[in-house]
Amino acid sequence: MSEFIKKNMTLVVVLGVTAVIAVVLIALVVMQYQAINEKMQNIDNINGKINAITAQTNPRVVKANAVRINEDAAALEQKTKEQQRVFGCYLDPAVNAFLDTLKKEAASEKFKKAADAMTLNGLHEILVKKVKDMGKDFKPVNPGIDGLNKLYRLVKEEILASADAQDSVAYDKAFAAFLAEASKVTLEDLNSEKDEYAVQKAVFLQALGLPRSFENALKFAPYFSKYTLDLVAKKKIPFANMEMDNNESRITNLFTGRRGVTDEDEESNDAALNKIGNKNIPYIMTRIQIYENLIKNMSEAGVKLVSLYRAGSYLPDAEDNGYSTFSTELEVRGTLPQIRDFANKLHQEYKNNRVYLVTYLNLSCDRNEDARKADSTYSKEIANTMSYVKLLNTIPEENAGNEEQIKQAQKNKSIVNDNWGAALIGVNDEVYAVFHINYIVFTGDQIMNAKK
Repeated sequence: MSEFIKKNMTLVVVLGVTAVIAVVLIALVVMQYQAINEKMQNIDNINGKINAITAQTNPRVVKANAVRINEDAAALEQKTKEQQRVFGCYLDPAVNAFLDTLKKEAASEKFKKAADAMTLNGLHEILVKKVKDMGKDFKPVNPGIDGLNKLYRLVKEEILASADAQDSVAYDKAFAAFLAEASKVTLEDLNSEKDEYAVQKAVFLQALGLPRSFENALKFAPYFSKYTLDLVAKKKIPFANMEMDNNESRITNLFTGRRGVTDEDEESNDAALNKIGNKNIPYIMTRIQIYENLIKNMSEAGVKLVSLYRAGSYLPDAEDNGYSTFSTELEVRGTLPQIRDFANKLHQEYKNNRVYLVTYLNLSCDRNEDARKADSTYSKEIANTMSYVKLLNTIPEENAGNEEQIKQAQKNKSIVNDNWGAALIGVNDEVYAVFHINYIVFTGDQIMNAKK
């Protein structure tokens, strides 16, 4: 053995060193394994503590997160309400004018504090509460003028609950500010001292969430007759190619949704309106307010109204998740820049809490019949020029016919000689545009019944 070791000393040394290294490595592995086991045990212990903390009632970490979640949820709800009101709540600026004036004019310290805390949503909640207080006999969708007056009085009393006698003037000024601002977005007369149909109060309550309505069609008819005649007298509707100045029936048909541009279905105004069911009046009022805004934008853009048409019933054309869609077809006449301006105004109306979706737009040139009826010099020139060829074909021989025919022949020759070669294209830059429009209204917070 010793001889073998002597002869293989190098091998023995290498094997010895290898064995020592192996032992050291094994020791290190064992030590690392033990360290890993200890860390795994520590991790298990920490996980156990975390699970125990999580399982506790109202742990601090979860409570802090719950506060943040609630804050985020409240902010999201507020933003959602703000976005919802963009869809048809166009009287919001008028309500804000009411609140600003009320805060500014409040006299007593107690009422100043109460006025500073009032919000648009707060006024809506007051309305909801008062509708509930009035009970089942009160019908929000058809309250009648007496019910409307009573509800308005209750809302006013609640707003002034903390007011002193010296604060009564503040409310009157605030209500006047509301009417002044609301008058900017409606063609209705809100400044009449004799509010025969309680329109001022109805508009105010509408701004807080009560649908517009009348007690019945018999009361709606005379109001609407007065309203339409007032529009005609003040020439607020930019009609084109339509003799509407003294045609009350046509304008009534126009605003209640029929075509309003032909002689068909022209009945007496009262008879037509009295056939309308009470349940449809709020929808007619909504459509009237849509048409009012369309007419306002037409006037500002300079285009003329050719026709305004609603197909189907008075009800919304679609309803989904608190949103109602009212569809309208209208045709206007004007220059291309005017048509473009009108379309842009509809697009920008979301800034005034009105949302229009133009689903169809068609442009066409002047129609011959309308060109002849148009009042402009250019349109008449086109009509005349287009008839020159016809004139050439109707000129009799100079020696044929009677003296009157010969004179007419000479006159026709003069017309042709003076105007032959006049431009037919580009003389009149007016075009016709047909719009199919969806107007979307948020009705989710409207008070439709007394149990709400």
